[in-house]
Amino acid sequence: MKTFTKNLILFALALMCAGGAAFAGYTVEQENQLGKEADAEFMKQYKLSTDKTAAAELESIGKKIAAQVSRKEIKYTFKLVTADEYNAFAIPGGYVYFTEKLWKQMTPAERAGVIGHEITHVDKRHAIKAYEKNQRRALIYGIGGAVLAGGKYANVASVAYQLGSLSYSRSNEKDADLGGTDLCIAAGLDPTGVYRSMLRLEQIANSSGKKSANPTILSTHPATKDRVKYLRKYLEGKGINVPDIEADYK
Repeated sequence: MKTFTKNLILFALALMCAGGAAFAGYTVEQENQLGKEADAEFMKQYKLSTDKTAAAELESIGKKIAAQVSRKEIKYTFKLVTADEYNAFAIPGGYVYFTEKLWKQMTPAERAGVIGHEITHVDKRHAIKAYEKNQRRALIYGIGGAVLAGGKYANVASVAYQLGSLSYSRSNEKDADLGGTDLCIAAGLDPTGVYRSMLRLEQIANSSGKKSANPTILSTHPATKDRVKYLRKYLEGKGINVPDIEADYK
C-alpha cells in the first residue's frame, strides 16, 4: 500500500473515531433533521397534488399503518405529489411520498401495501444505514462528510439526491415487503396489500410498451415475479387465504 494512501485512510479512520454522529450513527434527532432538510429540497422538485380527497386518503391509510411501527419516536408525514412517473419512496425522518400517477393506477389495498413497504424501510432504518455507509466510504476516500459541526448539512441538495437515489439490498427489499405485510395486518387492513401491489406494478411495467415508462419504484428492486412468489408463500404460512388473482393482473 502506498504511504500516501495508507496515511489518508488512517486519517479518515481517526476522524471517524473522533467526530461526528454522522459516522458513529445518527441519533433520532439527527435522523429527523436530515429528513426535514431533504424534504425541503425535494419539494423544490415536486408539487403537492391538488386532489384533496386522494391526499386525505393517503394520510388516513398512512397514519393507520404508522401507528403499528416499532420506532414510535418517528413522526410520519405523507405527501401526494405530482410527477410524471409511477413512484413511491420514503426518506429518514418519516417522510413518505406517493406520486399521483401511481396512486390513480392502484386500488386502496394496493396503495396500503406500498405505504406499508415504504414505512418499513424507515422503521427498520434501511435508508439511514445505507446513507451512513456512504458517508463512511466518502470520508475514507477523502471526499468528506455531509454534516457540519453544528448539525447543518453542508450541501442539502447533495444529501437529498443521495437519499432519493439509494439502492436497497435484496434483503432490505424483502424485509420491507414482509414487514409491510405485517404492518397492514396489524392495522386491520387487507393483508394481501403488498402482494397485490407487486402484481399491479408488474402489470404496469408489462403494459408500458417501453422501458423508459416502467415504474420508477421498480428500477432498483428485485424481480417482481420473485417477490410475488415469496409474498404468497408468506401469507399462506400465516394461514391467510390468498385469492387466485394473478390472472386478473395480466
